[in-house]
Parts: sequence; C-alpha cells; structure tokens
Amino acid sequence: MDLKHSLMSRYPEIIDVKSVHATGLASYDKDNVLITAKIDAMLTLPSSRSLTPVDVPLAFQMTEYYVPQGTDLSRFDEETDTVIILPEDDILDFDVAVEDNILIHIPMQILSEAEQDGAPMPLVRAGKFSPRTTKRCKLQNLKLLIRV
Repeated sequence: MDLKHSLMSRYPEIIDVKSVHATGLASYDKDNVLITAKIDAMLTLPSSRSLTPVDVPLAFQMTEYYVPQGTDLSRFDEETDTVIILPEDDILDFDVAVEDNILIHIPMQILSEAEQDGAPMPLVRAGKFSPRTTKRCKLQNLKLLIRV
C-alpha cells in the first residue's frame, strides 16, 4: 500500500514510511461491513531520547465493523467491538482505516538499539542562568515569562 505521503502529512514526526502491507478479508452482512486485516508496516521515526532516526516495525491485527449512520449499535459489544460509523456517503476508504490504525499503534517511546542497551542520554549544553534571573521567572496569564 502506498500510504507514505498521507501518513507523513497526518503525522509530521514520521521521517519515512518504508513499507505498509495489509492482508485480510471483508464481509458484508445486514448493511454492515466487517474488516479483519493483518497490518505490517515499517516506519522511520525520531528517537524520543536523541532524535536519531529509528526504524520502527509495526505488526498488528485490526478488526472493525463499519456501519451506516442510524444503525442500532446495541448488538455490538462496546468493550470488545470496534464500530466505525460511515460518513453520509457510506464510502469506506480502506487506506484511511489502515492509516488510522497505524497512527494509533505508533509507540509513545521510541529508542534506538544503543539507547535500549543503556547508552547514556545525549548531552545538551544549556545556557547559564543566574539565581537572580531564575527568581524573576514567573507565571503570568498562564504563560511562562523569562526576563533577564
């Protein structure tokens, strides 16, 4: 699947989308579409520690019911079933469904192999602040103002 441009537009932190593959099936019953698919993707994202590019493999199963507006949802289990109400035109865009699922499966913490193995955090050179400057920092109108 060619989702590189749309994924990178929706989530600008993505450095590259190397591959996206989906295999599955769709079934139609009583105005409902059930899609079950296995998604495999390889994204390049910045390390949450050092910002170095990290290849992040994603592999997950998606199972979703797509129903038209006005459908009685009581037959679905709200704890286990993922139910998506289709827009007014009743068009199901599988690419968008896969994109949505990829985006929610991106991990919160991304570390390179070296960082996972205990590499120290990168050093950041910070400016010097005198105690006088620090004391003059104050919260005003929900904005942090730093005066020197």
